[in-house]
Amino acid sequence: MNKDGSVITDTAAAKRGKIFVLASIILLALSLRSVPASAGVLLSVLREEFGFSVAVGGILTTLPVLCFALFGLTAARLMAALGVHRTAVFAQALMAVGLIMRGYAGDTAVLFLGSTVALSGAAIGNIMLPPLVKLHFPRRVAAVSALATAGIVAGATLGSVLSVPVADATGNWRDGLLIWAWLAIAVMVPWLFLLRGDSGNNAKPTRRKSTLGIRQAVRSPLAWAMAIFFGLQSAQAYTTFGWMPQIYADAGLSPTSAANMLGICAFVGVPVALAIPAILRRFGSKGLIWIFGLLQFSGWIGLMALPDIMPWLWAITIGLGGGAFPWIVTMIGIKVRTVDGAASLSGFTQSVGYLIAAAGPLGVGILHDATGGWTVPLLCMSLLSIPLVMAGLYTIQAKRFEDQLGVGSA
Repeated sequence: MNKDGSVITDTAAAKRGKIFVLASIILLALSLRSVPASAGVLLSVLREEFGFSVAVGGILTTLPVLCFALFGLTAARLMAALGVHRTAVFAQALMAVGLIMRGYAGDTAVLFLGSTVALSGAAIGNIMLPPLVKLHFPRRVAAVSALATAGIVAGATLGSVLSVPVADATGNWRDGLLIWAWLAIAVMVPWLFLLRGDSGNNAKPTRRKSTLGIRQAVRSPLAWAMAIFFGLQSAQAYTTFGWMPQIYADAGLSPTSAANMLGICAFVGVPVALAIPAILRRFGSKGLIWIFGLLQFSGWIGLMALPDIMPWLWAITIGLGGGAFPWIVTMIGIKVRTVDGAASLSGFTQSVGYLIAAAGPLGVGILHDATGGWTVPLLCMSLLSIPLVMAGLYTIQAKRFEDQLGVGSA
């Protein structure tokens, strides 16, 4: 150590820098689900305000997964061109602009346009998280991924439980949507301080031309299995965001109570996400996959058969089954050797996965209109747990992403 204490100072500064980056990642994660969650709990109000049908409402609830799939494909190229921190600022700026447009929408077209712009920013943020974690915390992927996914789930919880009370308190549904624009603006601030990092070695996933991309991921059975798993759990999650309040309302619950059920469902996912690293260390993944499948199956069956009897039980059960989300996000970091691999696998898994997931909320809306009730669509949701378990079991035993593609770790 130098007499002037420079080593200690440098070490302390490095720790503070790591903490700042970690906080920035968690805040970014916190903002990513505010768009679909807030629209879901206010869907009945939006339908009344703009006069659109249940089928159009199904399109609105499907919009998040479609945007996450399509715009997520651009994230890797943006990170390569702009740098990871500039891309984070760009994503939050898109979210803020879109959320403001949505909040002030005067007709259905502007409502959908604003939602699309906001969701495009969230899509980029989705893809960025695993590479950011792998880049800044390569030795703590599971722990930091757990914190990030807990942030995502917490953001969904806040969007579910705060949007209606804010709208009720002000007497204006627009305020229940606009509050999330302020969150996006606030989240952008710490990333502005990290912009200079894009001029250094952390600017891009690597300093050389990457040999891995989404096109290469097509050749990986692991990538397909993870995309299927991601898509099936996302189909259930976005059906929950989009339709759970309506299902409970149709069963006789008040709008506030129905929104609270969604809040409960989202909230229980926070401790599950935080516990994933400890559970993986102690028990491994195989048992977890079976538990997730059983919880999702029984939760949807209960919601289908007895929505007005112990409604909180079905919300908790489905929420616990949603632990499949932090598990698969954590596995993206675990199943790769490089940051390039993380960017490629994350982009493929989430983009293809969200395309698969689009069938969930849209299909539920169509089946509801066709059958006049929730029995058939919720039975179909429960059956998704079977292929989900199969895809998860393959993911566990498969070789790492780069190994399947025959790409070195250098």
